[in-house]
Amino acid sequence: MRGPVWTRLLSVTESPIRLLAVSVLLAGIVLGELNWLGAVRYKRFDLSAHGDYSLSDATLALLRGQKSEVELIVTLSPADPLFEPLKHLIDSYRATSPLVRLTRIDPEREPLALKAAAGNSAALDLALIARRDSERVFVTRDKLVRVEQSQVRVSMEQAISNAIADVLADLKVRVCFPTGHGEPSIDDVGKGGLSPLADHLTHLGYAPERVPLDVPRPAARLHDCSIIVVAAPERPYPREHERALESALERGAAFLVLLPPIVSPSGTLAPAGLDHLLGRFGLKLERGFLVEEDPSHRLPEGMGELFFANPELHRITDGLSRGDERHDARPLVVTSGAITIIDRSRAAPLLKTSDKARLLSGFGDFDSAQATQSYVVAAAAELIEPTHPKARLALFAYGTLLDSVSDLSLVANRILLENSLDWLIDRTPKVILPPRATRTREPYFTEESLSAVGRYVLFFIPGGAAALGALVIFLRRSGARKAQETRS
Repeated sequence: MRGPVWTRLLSVTESPIRLLAVSVLLAGIVLGELNWLGAVRYKRFDLSAHGDYSLSDATLALLRGQKSEVELIVTLSPADPLFEPLKHLIDSYRATSPLVRLTRIDPEREPLALKAAAGNSAALDLALIARRDSERVFVTRDKLVRVEQSQVRVSMEQAISNAIADVLADLKVRVCFPTGHGEPSIDDVGKGGLSPLADHLTHLGYAPERVPLDVPRPAARLHDCSIIVVAAPERPYPREHERALESALERGAAFLVLLPPIVSPSGTLAPAGLDHLLGRFGLKLERGFLVEEDPSHRLPEGMGELFFANPELHRITDGLSRGDERHDARPLVVTSGAITIIDRSRAAPLLKTSDKARLLSGFGDFDSAQATQSYVVAAAAELIEPTHPKARLALFAYGTLLDSVSDLSLVANRILLENSLDWLIDRTPKVILPPRATRTREPYFTEESLSAVGRYVLFFIPGGAAALGALVIFLRRSGARKAQETRS
């Protein structure tokens, strides 16, 4: 027998309006309970085919040991194809550690906010900033995804984890820029100055410093330098300054030497004045400058002093294109000399010309040019002796690396610059992750190319077919008319 309570429930269900209200109330209660359970026991599920948003054990260990808050600032436009994958991966970091914060800045709509977050840096191709207090570490697009021939290697987690580790470590490597020989200054913010390069090195975890050598006791100024950058001097090094560099070598300093051809006041090519230092590493810089005659390597401008070089296998050239698919990842060489490797046990080539290059002893002096052959324009050397601390040197016979930070067309030279600095001090990633599977790069079209294809399909092909048909009809009628006139 049904009681009064059951009767009331039946009366509620008999009214459609009351039934709808009860259903909405029950649904709200169920959703509230699910929301509460999700807040108490938060869990993310990675359903991607390659596990792109699952963090590795090394990253989880880094986040568990994190004690300071780190802000990750995404500086990509929402329309960028890397924006969504990067944001979802950072959400995985935030789900693991409450000390990771996410901030998004649209570079097109918020340029002032981007400038403030980047610390007025002129870094180009920026994708992510890891910030802790006043410390910043920049991550560029090429660190997130690398294209190797037809394969795409995604390394977002590696880049993000190392950016967090670098900004938490707060350890700076002193990089000294000797001056006194006509070198551009890292304090110069004008055109031709190296202030953008200094800002970029600071965000990579280095401490750039200008060190004048035209002072008494120049060797003492280089005492604590970890890396010494010889930045394209316009005048030869005197012997006293070269001895100062050799004294730093005895203490284990590393060298990044950029030596484009030096022109003397009389217009002839002058020696760089660093023969003793380079000879210690089994290298010799030839006095002359190169002209590339291979059309597939040289640029149309000039007489062949602007050309693309061929990278050799080395840790410094990692990430460069060794084919013709990506011209942006081929090192552009501007006014270069030639390097001779004397001791192959110490030195190895990094970049070479084609086999159709010539070495001129003077500008425009083609009469004294040597026969065409392949020349070395960059080399890396390591000095290992029982009584001497291990030292490394990277030599480039051109100076384009100095402009690679502020010029997007020189992205390959920027990769060379960053890899050279890391190799010189044997800087390995603080967080080493297992390699992700490579993926085949699919062909893509830009908006401009799609419009061109649309015009071609909608107008040019039908128009060409119509014109051809009209021509055929005209020729047939003309032939028929002539045949009729002949018969008559």
